[in-house]
Amino acid sequence: HELARFYLGLAISLSKEECKKRGKEAIKLLLAGMEMLLLELSKQANMTEESVAKSSLFAENLIRANNVHLLRGIIQLGNLLICNRDVKEAMSPVDVYHTAALLATQILPRICRGDLYKQVEWVLVDAHAQLLELLIQQQTGNETLIASR
Repeated sequence: HELARFYLGLAISLSKEECKKRGKEAIKLLLAGMEMLLLELSKQANMTEESVAKSSLFAENLIRANNVHLLRGIIQLGNLLICNRDVKEAMSPVDVYHTAALLATQILPRICRGDLYKQVEWVLVDAHAQLLELLIQQQTGNETLIASR
C-alpha cells in the first residue's frame, strides 16, 4: 500500500541511524507519497463539490491535505533533499517547501481552531523558515525577498 510506504519513508527520515543508511530510499518513498497526495487533490479538483462531500469519509481516505503526517513528511522530504544534494530525480528542496506551504495555506481556512489547526500552522512556519534559511545561504541579492518573508 502506498500510504504505508510513505509512513516507512517518514519513519526512516526521522531516525538518525536509519537516515544515514537509507536516506535515498526515504527520499523516494516520501516523494512517491507527495506525488500520491497531489494526484488525489487533482482528482478531487475535477469532481463536483457535492460528489466529493458525499462520497468521501475522512476515516476511509487518509490521503488528504489535512493529514498532518503527510504535510510533515513533505517537510522531511525537503530536509532530506538538502542533505542529499546528489539525488537528481527529485524536486528541488525549494519546490518541496513551497508545496508544503501552499498545501498548508489551502487547508487552514477549512479547519477550526484546535490541535489540527496548530499543527498545520507549524507546518507553514517550518516551510517558511526553511525557505528563509535557503535564501540566506544564497546571499545573492535576495534581501528584498528575505525582508518580505
